[in-house]
Amino acid sequence: MFLDWLSKKYPNEVLESLSLEVLSERLKKFYQELRKSPTEHYSASAHLSIRAAIDRHLNTLPEFSGISIVRDPLFKIANKSLSAKLKQLKAQGFAKVQHHPSISPEDIQKCYETKVFSDETPISLLRVNWFNISLHFCRRGRENLRSLTPDSFVIKKDANGGEYVEMSISEKTKNHQGGLGDKADESDPKMFSTGMSNCPVKYFKKFLSVLNPNQTALFQKPKRNFLPSDEIWFENSPIGVNKLGDMMKEISLAASLSKVYTNHCVRSTTISALDEAGIPIHRIMQTSGHRSESSVKSYCDRQSLEKYKESSNILAKVGHDSKESTSGAVVGAVNNIENLTQNSQSHNVQNVVANLNHSPTLNVLSRAEFKDCQININITKK
Repeated sequence: MFLDWLSKKYPNEVLESLSLEVLSERLKKFYQELRKSPTEHYSASAHLSIRAAIDRHLNTLPEFSGISIVRDPLFKIANKSLSAKLKQLKAQGFAKVQHHPSISPEDIQKCYETKVFSDETPISLLRVNWFNISLHFCRRGRENLRSLTPDSFVIKKDANGGEYVEMSISEKTKNHQGGLGDKADESDPKMFSTGMSNCPVKYFKKFLSVLNPNQTALFQKPKRNFLPSDEIWFENSPIGVNKLGDMMKEISLAASLSKVYTNHCVRSTTISALDEAGIPIHRIMQTSGHRSESSVKSYCDRQSLEKYKESSNILAKVGHDSKESTSGAVVGAVNNIENLTQNSQSHNVQNVVANLNHSPTLNVLSRAEFKDCQININITKK
């Protein structure tokens, strides 16, 4: 992005030949003009991510090795300019952080129900494998997707004969750039066979078996005209970077999901699901590849839509008559009891209470105790 801007704005300049002072001035100008479109601004976090990406790129060049446009005093003016712009955007209401939401279980299930995820067609097989690889290996957006090959993964068996998939290569990623100062990447995610109909290893093995052997890329263009009996389901052509970058968006539209998700939402889903299941942060890091616990917590601290709904319902009851909420619960209880009596002529107290306590509409009896007593419930319909 910065290189494109530089070549258009200053066509006679070459990045590698710029002095640090001139580079700082160019960055200052770039930050001021940076926009998504003439009428749309980037968020504050996007500005910082773009600056970090420029910093990483510059460190790959010998001319700027060891230089940090984020921390070095030489770039103080450029960073002050960026800071001033972010303050201005916030004052104008453009600085709201847009987090990548995790994908709801209902939407994932819908992908299978609508056959957007399946092994029946090339496009559905491609999509389900892209999703499973992104989910189980906690991949970041479009990072390195185009460079993956079938040899990037290996299928192994555990001591009990269960199959699992792991990566056979060590990738250069955002958190692990390589070099002397890079902390060792201890992440080692795996994708295990489940034995269920939607088993990710089953889909992966089917995917490998119908790929075009003349194409080295893992994600290949699906054949439009094919028969299920065909040995090859894909063209001798890789899917482009931009197409891969919009994969989750296409899946969302194809399955008519509740919202249009992005690729990075799959990574959010991985981390959020592991956190809600009680997996310790250090183990989540072994899947996500994060270098710090604080980065993982930024995902874990985000509430799901259901959590927001739960909080909203709690707040909605503040200041309302408790009798109102209790009466509603009792109505639900009566309906529940009526259902019980219709299914059987006799229920012991323990069974009735157990069913009531599992009712989503009743929490009244959660602390009640029954000892040596007989309860008769007469229900009259009006």
